[in-house]
Amino acid sequence: MTTLQSGNETGVLAGDERMLIDGELQETASGAKFDVINPATEEVAGQATDGVVADMDRAVAAARRAFDTTDWKRDVEFRYHCLIQLRDALVEEKERLRRIIVTEVGTPIATTDSIQLEFPITEAGHWPEYGRGFSYLRETGVLAGDERMLIDGELQETASGAKFDVINPATEEVAGQATDGVVADMERAVGAARRAFDTTDWKRDVEFRYHCLIQLRDALVEEKERLRRIIVTEVGTPIATTDSIQLEFPITEAGHWPEYGRNFSYLRETGVHESVVGNARRMQQYDPIGVVGAITPWNCPMYLNIAESVPALMAGNAVVLKPAQLTPWSGSELGRIVAEKTDIPAGIFNVVISNANEVGAALTADPRVDMITFTGSTATGRRVLAATAPTIKKVFLELGGKSTHIILDDADFSLYLPMAAAAACAMSGQSCTLPSRILLPRSRYAEGLEILKASMEAFPYGDPWDPNVFQGPSISETQRQKVLGLIQSGVNSGATLITGGGIPAHLPKGYFIEPTLLSDVDPNSQVAQEEIFGPVITVTPYDTEQEAIDISNNTIYGLSGEVSSGDEARALRVALQMRTGTMTINGGSYFGLTSPLGGYKQSGLGRRNGENGFEEYLEIKTIGLPV
Repeated sequence: MTTLQSGNETGVLAGDERMLIDGELQETASGAKFDVINPATEEVAGQATDGVVADMDRAVAAARRAFDTTDWKRDVEFRYHCLIQLRDALVEEKERLRRIIVTEVGTPIATTDSIQLEFPITEAGHWPEYGRGFSYLRETGVLAGDERMLIDGELQETASGAKFDVINPATEEVAGQATDGVVADMERAVGAARRAFDTTDWKRDVEFRYHCLIQLRDALVEEKERLRRIIVTEVGTPIATTDSIQLEFPITEAGHWPEYGRNFSYLRETGVHESVVGNARRMQQYDPIGVVGAITPWNCPMYLNIAESVPALMAGNAVVLKPAQLTPWSGSELGRIVAEKTDIPAGIFNVVISNANEVGAALTADPRVDMITFTGSTATGRRVLAATAPTIKKVFLELGGKSTHIILDDADFSLYLPMAAAAACAMSGQSCTLPSRILLPRSRYAEGLEILKASMEAFPYGDPWDPNVFQGPSISETQRQKVLGLIQSGVNSGATLITGGGIPAHLPKGYFIEPTLLSDVDPNSQVAQEEIFGPVITVTPYDTEQEAIDISNNTIYGLSGEVSSGDEARALRVALQMRTGTMTINGGSYFGLTSPLGGYKQSGLGRRNGENGFEEYLEIKTIGLPV
C-alpha cells in the first residue's frame, strides 16, 4: 500500500512542459503547446511543448554526434556513475512523479507501488549494476573442460587412466574427454568427505566458510568466459542462455549463499514454554547434517552443481558431487576452481566424474553419507529413495514435471500464447518446470492454435553460438529419439500434428528437433502424461474452469503450473486449486534465490532456495533449560 510520508501531498500535478535536446531543456521554437487531459476527470491537467519534425531532427543529430565523438560508448564506469545518479534522483523525486503519473495516466495510485513507478525505479538501478558486470568482449567457439576429478584436495584421474568421450550435441562430434571414475574413486571421495567433516572446524567456523565461498564466487567471475564456452560446448545450450540460468545466475547464487549463511541464526532462543513437567526455556541449534552427496543432471549443469553444493557447504557440510555423464566438465571445472583458487580444506568438496551409473549408485548407498540431493527424472528418483532407505538418509529430490498452462477465456492471447511457445522451446524444452501442456478454452480454440502455430514456426533455433538463437539441440541422440517417439505416440493416440514433429532438414548435424505443436491431445494419453523434455507443446481444449483444473491435476507430477487471464483475481483462484509447488500467474515469475522451489506428488521432496532451501542442509536440535 502506498503510504506518503508526512509533508507529501496527493492530487493532480502537472509535469514539466519542456523537452530535452542536446542537454538543454527547451520548448519548440514556435512556443506551441498541447493540452494534457486527466483521464479521471476529463479536464485539462496542464500542457506540454508541441515539438515538430525539426526538433526531432536536432535530437537525432545530437545523439549521433554524442555517440560518435564522446567516450560514452567505451567508459563503463562513467555510464554506471551517471545511471546510478539517475536512479538516486528518481528515488528523491518519487512522490512528485507518483502524482504526475496518476494525473496523466489515470492509473490507480496503488499501481505506482509496482509497475507504474516502483518497478521502473528498481529497473533504473538494475541495469547499471548488470552492465557494469557484463562481459563486453567474449571469445566463442568449442572449448573442452578439465578432464580431472577432485578427491581429497587433489585433481586427479582414475587409477586406470580410463576416459570417456564428451560429445558436442550441436555437431555430434567428440569435443574432448573426461576421466572415467570407478566405484573405488567414489569410496575414496566419501571417505575424504567424512574425515574432513568429522575432524576439521569447517562445520563450526562460519567466517572461514564465508571467506572460502566468496573466493569461489570471485573465481567463477574471473573464469566466466572460459566457463561460458565450455557450457555451450557440452550442453549445446544457446550462448544467450549463459546470460541467465546457464551461467550468470549460478555465479550470482554462488555469492548469495555465503552472505545468507553468514547472517543465519544457528542458535536461537525460542522463549519460555509450558510443559508437563513445568515451564522451561527453549533454544534451537541448527547443525550441519554431515556428508552430502549431490547427484546433478545435464540440462542446467553449472546452475545445479552450484545450487546443490554451495548452500550445503555454507551450512557447514562436506560435499561429494557426482555430475551427469553427458556434461562432466561443468563439474570438473568447478572442482578445478575450488582446488586452485580457494582455501576450502581437502575433503570438504569432492567431484567424482564417471560414465558409469554404478558410481552414483555407490554414493546413494554409502552409510558414511548423511544426505543425498538428486535432481533428475522421477524414475531415477525412486531408485535413489530405495537405495537410501537402509541407512535412513535425508533425501532432497527435485524430479520430473508435466506443467500445465491454463489460458482462461478472458486472457490476452496475443500476449500470453507467444510467451508460452517461447517458454516451451527455450533450452530445447529440457527443463522440468516448462509449461509443455496448454489448455485452451473451446470457445477460442481455433484462435489460440493459430497464434501458437505462428509462434512455434517463428521461434529461432539452430546454432547455439548464434546470439539470436534460443533453442539448441537435444543433449543426445538417445534423448532426441525419446522425444520423437513421444510425438509419434501422440499422433497415434489421435492428436493432430500442427507443425514440426521431425528433424529439421537444414540442420543435418546435431541433435536438433523442430519446434512441435500437437493439438486435440487426449489428456490421458502418453504424450500428455509423460515428461517430454523436448521443444513440444500439447494442446487440449476445455469447456469449464473446473474441467481445466481437473485436467491439470490429473498427473503424477506437481512441479509447476501457469494461469493467464485478464482478471488476476480469477487467475489466482484457479492457481490455488492446482496441485503444484510453484505457479506463474500472468507471466509473473516465482523463480528466485529467496523463493522456495519444489514439487507436490511425485515431482520431489523438499525445497530448494529461500530459508526452506538452506535449512534442508541442517539438523535441528531442541534444547530445554530451566527458567
